[in-house]
Amino acid sequence: RTDEDNIVILRRSLQKDPDNVNVMIELSDLYVKTNDVSSAKKTLKRILELDPYNKVAGERLKQLE
Repeated sequence: RTDEDNIVILRRSLQKDPDNVNVMIELSDLYVKTNDVSSAKKTLKRILELDPYNKVAGERLKQLE
């Protein structure tokens, strides 16, 4: 499967479970890999809204800014 296919699959997964932080982390990684930095930042910020102490999301967001 391509990265784009995986993004579609992960987005569908989030429709069923919108607060799944693990799926969002994976999705943000794919966004970065496909040069969609804007979507990656948006996804990481959403994680931090749900879990303000999420170190992974915080560190990755810092790297992108």
